[in-house]
Order: sequence, then C-alpha cells, then structure tokens
Amino acid sequence: ARPRPVFCGNPDLVAPREAGLSLEPGYWAHRLADATGQAPLFCGKPFPSIFDLARLRAGAGIPPNRVLMVGDTLHTDILGAQALGYRSALVTGHGALKSLSCQSCCREAGIHPDFVMTSI
Repeated sequence: ARPRPVFCGNPDLVAPREAGLSLEPGYWAHRLADATGQAPLFCGKPFPSIFDLARLRAGAGIPPNRVLMVGDTLHTDILGAQALGYRSALVTGHGALKSLSCQSCCREAGIHPDFVMTSI
C-alpha cells in the first residue's frame, strides 16, 4: 500500500557452497519485485554504481583503462569492469571457477579477462 525503495547491495542470485548453490540476496530481491512490482535498485557488481563509488574514492581523474578490477567471477567482477572500460584480472584459485577450466568457462560465456591468476 505504501511502496518503499528497495536497495540490494549484493545482486548475486546464487553462490557455490560445499553442498550446492545457496540463494543469495539478488534472488530474493527479484522475488520481491515479482510479488510487489517494486523494482529494486541494485548497488553491487556488475552494476555501475559500485564501480563509480570506487573510482570516486580513488580519485575520479583516473582514466578507466588505468583501473584494474580483481575478482573471481566472470558475470559480476569481469563483465562489470569491462562494461566501464576497466581492465580485469580473474582469480581462479577459489570461488566458482576453482575446479573448472577457466579457458572453457571464458569461451562459453564470451567473457575474457585481461589477466588470469590462480591467487592474489
């Protein structure tokens, strides 16, 4: 009856766990939107607002191609960085890609980081 803004700081839908995938805040924000028609404002990766905040804190005069986003997921960390013209480094030693072929995943997703490393 009285809609309020909905902010979601973690737009992830699922996350890998030892026993499978867990449902993350983004999943619940979408469910809320489906049930109420109230669209959430996503503030986390890969949405630009979180990257804009980081650049603002670092100094807005830094050219985008001098920013390196280091992360362990293709669809949030790497894709989000590339959408803003940032360079990207994919960490494969933990997270969702730990036991997978990085090359196969990148090829299948069509997302290719500038750098790949096993650990930071």
